[in-house]
Amino acid sequence: MKKSKILGLFLVILMSFQGVAFAGEYLAAGNVTKKNKKLDAQVETRRIPKGSRLKVKLLDPVSTKTSNEGEMFNSMLVTDTSVDNAMILPSGTLIRGYVQEIKPAKLASIGAILYLKFDHIVTPTGTQLPIKSALSYNNENHAQITVDGGMRVQSGYGDALKENWDTTKNIVSKSTHWGLDKDNVAAKVILTPIGAIGGTLGGGLYLVGDSVIDIFRKGKQVILNQDDIVEIIITKDLDVPVI
Repeated sequence: MKKSKILGLFLVILMSFQGVAFAGEYLAAGNVTKKNKKLDAQVETRRIPKGSRLKVKLLDPVSTKTSNEGEMFNSMLVTDTSVDNAMILPSGTLIRGYVQEIKPAKLASIGAILYLKFDHIVTPTGTQLPIKSALSYNNENHAQITVDGGMRVQSGYGDALKENWDTTKNIVSKSTHWGLDKDNVAAKVILTPIGAIGGTLGGGLYLVGDSVIDIFRKGKQVILNQDDIVEIIITKDLDVPVI
């Protein structure tokens, strides 16, 4: 009885080795299934080189006022990404990210800073690829990009003074044109200097008053709305699998 059991076990082991050997020969001869061929095809990649710029549209609002660090958001490409006339990523490709850090606004008009991390792309094949990128600019808000890669719209008191000066010039200009736009020549001659003087006085008062207030006022928040466009720079070569 024991001998028959041992013999049966020996035969099972022998058949297993033969099966493995046959499978090896089968694969070596190039006899792979369609599924394996598909996997092999996905190994082919095309490279988006370091330094490439991608314009993306936010699908979720993000701000230093309402968002939290670690909060996820989605965006998508607004233009096709091509290299050597070969389209690698079509517009609409999903790019995901998260709020990396928020530096709150401070007194003396020092604005808040928003740090965003775009961390991976979902390719048309469904593959999720990690990416290394940095913010370049924001169209809608004309945001500044800090040395360490953050986004802000007001750096400090100097920016506040510049905005006040621009507003003052606008007040003077509108007041002067109030007289110049009159159809009656006599009214134009009389009202133009009155408007200019009034605008200068009003603008001057605004400039002085608001500049003093800005010393004790917190800086502006960074607010990115849904559908806002930002640009990111690829900081490490990105190899995208293609079919």
